[in-house]
Amino acid sequence: MQQLEETVAILAKRGEQLTAMRVRAQSTLDDAVVAQQERLVSGDIDDQRGLDKLRQAVVSAKMDLVSIEDAIGLLERQKSEAEATLAMERERAERIKASADIDTTTNAIEAQVERTLPVLRELGNALVAVDHLSYEAAQLGRQWQTTSFTTFTSRRHNRLD
Repeated sequence: MQQLEETVAILAKRGEQLTAMRVRAQSTLDDAVVAQQERLVSGDIDDQRGLDKLRQAVVSAKMDLVSIEDAIGLLERQKSEAEATLAMERERAERIKASADIDTTTNAIEAQVERTLPVLRELGNALVAVDHLSYEAAQLGRQWQTTSFTTFTSRRHNRLD
């Protein structure tokens, strides 16, 4: 994940550099266009060599600007992909941590249930034993016995899987 973070940082820095280059290239193009226009408007239009030189300066500046803009676009796509990959890696790490937390909590709950089941079984047996004194107490005892047995077999079955 650290490598992805470094990649994103490198791409961001390169993007800043290319943006600065784009500003300079745009300024160069603007200057070349102004010089060409001034020559055409008020200069010697019969000087073909001078006009060709100015035209070449405009074409060269346009090509430089287009190349830089293309590089910026490519860099932005690469940065987007790296950021998406980084986000997925972070989410994956969070899921792994959450899974570990759930496992820890589940183990703690299971340990508590392990200690509680025998007590619940004994209490259920004791309540069933007083069936002749209280029907409701016996019913509650049978319910606890059933719950204890069901929980025990369910846990045993889950361990075998």
